[in-house]
Amino acid sequence: MNRRRVAVIILLSLTLIAVGVGFAMAPREKEFNPVPFSPPDHGNVLFILPHPDDEVISAGGLISYLQQTDCHLTFLYLTNGENFEWALEEEEGSNLLKPEEYLRFGYERQRETKKALQDLGLSNPEMIFLGYPDRSLTALLRENWSKDSPFFSKPLQANRTPFSNSFDPEALFSGESLLEDLLKVLSLRTWDFVFLPSPYDSHPDHRAGAAFIRMALNQGKGYFPKEPVLVSYLVHRGNWPGQKGKSSSLLIPPPTLQDQALSWVSFPLSAESISKKDSALKEYKSQLRILSGYLFSFLRPNEIFCLEKEMVVLSNLTVLEPSGDTFWRTIFRGADFKSLSFSWQNGLKLKIETLGSFPSSFDLEIHILFFKNGLWTPIFFKDSFHNLPKSGGEIKRSGKEIQVFLPMERPELMVLEVSSRFWVNIDRSACWVLSFP
Repeated sequence: MNRRRVAVIILLSLTLIAVGVGFAMAPREKEFNPVPFSPPDHGNVLFILPHPDDEVISAGGLISYLQQTDCHLTFLYLTNGENFEWALEEEEGSNLLKPEEYLRFGYERQRETKKALQDLGLSNPEMIFLGYPDRSLTALLRENWSKDSPFFSKPLQANRTPFSNSFDPEALFSGESLLEDLLKVLSLRTWDFVFLPSPYDSHPDHRAGAAFIRMALNQGKGYFPKEPVLVSYLVHRGNWPGQKGKSSSLLIPPPTLQDQALSWVSFPLSAESISKKDSALKEYKSQLRILSGYLFSFLRPNEIFCLEKEMVVLSNLTVLEPSGDTFWRTIFRGADFKSLSFSWQNGLKLKIETLGSFPSSFDLEIHILFFKNGLWTPIFFKDSFHNLPKSGGEIKRSGKEIQVFLPMERPELMVLEVSSRFWVNIDRSACWVLSFP
């Protein structure tokens, strides 16, 4: 076993201990009664997934139901999930992996997904693979937005998709390219329902993917014949859903998301749908070697979703952030975000509420994508207590509140993410996509 693997195992062990302690301190589950979900019985339904397997984990039962209706189902995958290194090392029996092995693994995950969808009742599922690099969507949203500076995937040894069946075989690994592909897919037909990742998902690809999808939906609003109903699904949030393996208990949101102003809905599964979902999950053999308990923890009597709405900044908009759900956030309460409030007055006014006083030795990072006149422009502030005034902005701290002012031209759309850091990320907000009418 090489040194890198030993170091990773030690780090993972320490992290698991920290997470275990953190969740022991997390709030207990409360009685929760979501509204029943009324699924469509006709129309075009688009599922947008960061990775192969997300569709069955989150909505396998619903999919098995929808395929029996007059709905036309399409499945769009942002990545092929090729960079799940531990699963690939287990499969290859080696930790000296080559680009062609990552490529093969990506195709394998595509085949598994097709078999899984067939188990759910779709004999010839419509699947679109964009082929962007797994575990790298956050980099495309931040550092590698421009086509002039594409992301270089070390596993694939490429800065453009090497997968021959990608939607655009020439697509560079950049945020601009991904957004363009999303706009093209959304223009293929009139979509009645779009299922997308939750902005509260803790997996970086899911959180960034949710932002990319909302960017495309907002940017293309004037061109699409109608606005689809947006429904989000949650796959990753700490140790949720907790139970490892199949359970007869209902699936409910994580405790830290139950108090949010969120429109949770629940879809009950028939015995037949549960059986089909069970068969579909078993098709993911590449994942079951490592994650069988986790995957089957979503085999419940129901599936949960959230009805989404556009985030419009009129006079003031406040969004809540889950707090106290990791070890580090219980230790550094001042760096744990409780809410973000947005308003506009000759620039963006951002108010950040934390659980304690923000430590002066910590960095506050603000990542922004600014959209106006058809162009997206990235803006980044790091260590804002020091360099924000140089931009003409200002920052004020008072107890559990941080107020930030960013002078800028009023945008049409904006993506904003806030992070608190010391030597690790303590908290990271959702990537909020804001509309400024």
